[in-house]
Amino acid sequence: MLSPRTIFQATRPLARSFSAQAARQNVARVTLVGRLAADPVPSLSGAGREYIRYAVSHNKRQDGEEKTSWFTVFCFDQRSKDYTMSLRKGTLVYVDGSISADKIIGEDGKTYTTFFILQHSVNALVRPKGSEEQQEQQEQQEE
Repeated sequence: MLSPRTIFQATRPLARSFSAQAARQNVARVTLVGRLAADPVPSLSGAGREYIRYAVSHNKRQDGEEKTSWFTVFCFDQRSKDYTMSLRKGTLVYVDGSISADKIIGEDGKTYTTFFILQHSVNALVRPKGSEEQQEQQEQQEE
């Protein structure tokens, strides 16, 4: 007769058949759809590592009022850096990443919880009108 351990080991691969990635513990994954509040900004970390920072706003109607949530997104991936920098203010983006919370002290002395998203991927869903033409003009001026 098969032991419970043997049965568990035999069925374990089936439990992850929906994903090619190994199972992880303590993952805080987030998917965000919203608009860029401003153009992405390149920055340098205290350790000298380059990254891109941008803010995404998400609007929803609650109790008859429009509520806006703001999220700060960080991109450390060198492969997606150029694409992320090509995005402009007002672009509707789909961001997939990991989320973490941190406490900060505001100018008023109160403690606030803020959320940071480490970008795994970003896709432009809708670009603002005129952004492609403006980008082409900028590229021509740089040449």
